[in-house]
Order: sequence, then C-alpha cells, then structure tokens
Amino acid sequence: MLADDPFLSRSFNISSGELFVSTSGGSIRVEGGSTSNVKVEMYAKSNRHSDSKLKEIIEEDYDIIIERSGSRVEAIAKRKGKGWSWNGISISFVVYTPNDFECELNTSGGSLKISGVSGRSHELKTSGGSITAEDMSGKLIAKTSGGSITVNEHAGEIDVKTSGGSIRINSIRGDIEATTSGGGIRIKDVEGSVYATTSGGSIDAEINKLEDALVLKTSGGSVHAEIPAGLGLDLDLRGNRVNT
Repeated sequence: MLADDPFLSRSFNISSGELFVSTSGGSIRVEGGSTSNVKVEMYAKSNRHSDSKLKEIIEEDYDIIIERSGSRVEAIAKRKGKGWSWNGISISFVVYTPNDFECELNTSGGSLKISGVSGRSHELKTSGGSITAEDMSGKLIAKTSGGSITVNEHAGEIDVKTSGGSIRINSIRGDIEATTSGGGIRIKDVEGSVYATTSGGSIDAEINKLEDALVLKTSGGSVHAEIPAGLGLDLDLRGNRVNT
C-alpha cells in the first residue's frame, strides 16, 4: 500500500501529450480523465527507516525528476551509481492525466496499472510485478517477467508477453498477440485476429468476430475456442484429442 500523503507532488497545465514514468523499486498507476492538467504524485515507503531518515536517503541516494518539456511529462526515480543492493525503500508514482495521452511506464520492482487513456500507443514494462490495463485505446505493448497481465475494455492492437504468469484479455476491438511461458491464457469478447501461445497452461478463447486468423498453441494444457458459425475457415487442428 502507498503512504497516505505523497512525498512529492507536481502539476502541469497540459491537455494532451506524452507521459514517461520510471522507477526502480515501486509501482506505477496512471489514471486518465476529463481534465486539462497532469498531476504527478510520488510516494516513498520504508519499513526500516523513520520519515526523516527516509527523506535523507532519497535526497542523497536518488535522482528524482518530475518535469515537463513541451508536450512531454517525465517522472523518474533512479538510484545514483551502479549499486543494486536493496535499501528497504520503495518509490512509487500515481499520475492523473487527460484522456489524450501516450504513456510509457517502466519499473523493475513493482506492478503497473493504467486506465482511461486514449493515445496512439502505450508501452508498459516491469521485471517484477503484474500489469493491468483498462478502458483504453491505441496500440498496447505490455511485458513482464514476473507477473500476470490483465487487459479489459481496449480498442486497438495488443501485444502482451509474460514469462511468469497468466494472461486475461476481455472486451477487445483489435488484433491480439499474447505469449506466456508460465500460465494460462483467457480471451473473451474479442473482435479481431488472435495469436496466443503458452508453454505452461491452457487457452480458453471466445471470439465474437474473427477478422483474419485464430492461432492458439500450448505445450502444457488444453485449448478451447468458441468462434462464430458459418465463417468457411481453413482448419489446422493438432493434439492428442480433438473435438469440433
């Protein structure tokens, strides 16, 4: 959980543009809405240090950047030097933006959550947490090495990859590419082409409108797909047991 009060807070008068947020040890949350301002809140948490000691460590050991350059807003928390030893401090960001924003979010040690933005493209990366994207439009690229991915209510192309979790995709208008090495894939209420593959789980897909191709592959589970009737498809089905 984040602390009640932000460690830092900045606001910028801007109605559309680009957002870049990066932190090495915490989560990131972005919420788009009907506003003409970007508000950035930075939260710092430690179970090992007092508030005064926490402030001292951040001022000495971290580079904190919260600034605007033209139509681009950046919020960055980065450890100084090249050491990666854990100091018990987690720095997270919560950002409130107008709807018309493109977002690039990057964290090495936490989860990512984004909703309500409709920029041309969005890129989300985390090495140690889950990713959730809701009520969005534009091309979405989401990658995590250690968690699950959930995408709900999205219009646009989706490319999601995880090495250590499941993928859940619901209510999508656009093409989907979903890959996981360690979990199952659940796809529901989709209009578009689908390419989904997993090495360690099952795939369950419900396609409302198939635009081009449906490719579902698994090395460690079952595949179940529901598609509209009467499409005149070419089928290539392989498995120990196949039912149509």
